[in-house]
Amino acid sequence: MKRILIVTLVLLVSIEIQSTTIPLDSIRRSLASFLSKVDHLNYSTDYLSDFLIIDRGKQEPINEGKDGVFTFRILHSGARTHFLLVDHNSFQILNMTEPIEINVQKLLTSPMRHPKRF
Repeated sequence: MKRILIVTLVLLVSIEIQSTTIPLDSIRRSLASFLSKVDHLNYSTDYLSDFLIIDRGKQEPINEGKDGVFTFRILHSGARTHFLLVDHNSFQILNMTEPIEINVQKLLTSPMRHPKRF
């Protein structure tokens, strides 16, 4: 629980909310591929309904054009919740099976960490 709280706090501080240009189907395909590698099972995008990809701030399902910090998981016992960071034209997946230090390092070196300047 501490791990999720720390990562969530870091994410909320480091992301600027805007609208995204990434198609939701592309994000779903990447998440299904990621989960297949992590769980060593074959997942398709059918396993990732919108209600399983949740905006951490508003507690609403993901939708087209939405940026922010999301959690996602598969509905089965023992499934881990992972984080999805969506920025205007990119996204990053944080694997919560990895040690916290690796995820924090990813956040600190991520190009998404730096807010856009106008």
